[in-house]
Amino acid sequence: MPESQILGKQERGAWAEVFAAQWLIERGYYVSRNIAHAAPFDLVATSQSGHVVLFDVKYVSYKGRRRDVTTYRVLSPLQKVMKVHLFVIDNEGLVSVDPPLNGPEEEPESK
Repeated sequence: MPESQILGKQERGAWAEVFAAQWLIERGYYVSRNIAHAAPFDLVATSQSGHVVLFDVKYVSYKGRRRDVTTYRVLSPLQKVMKVHLFVIDNEGLVSVDPPLNGPEEEPESK
């Protein structure tokens, strides 16, 4: 979607969350949106095997800036403890997930 069609910050954020949900659904996840205003994540994705992944979704417009995702968003200490994944969609429609997903059957890391 051209950036000119996405007007305000809230509209960009809402569009990014819908885009992220659709992207995850297409990869076999069940997706739920968070309804709490100040939660440390935006989406909850569950694989068919029951593995749960939390996502903080961000829309970025580079406009001459670096294309390094960490330039735009660093996870909070709480998000790190909760193992939240950063899902970034840019103004060109490119997706970055950090840490990357292995697929819908991704299992939690062994301890």
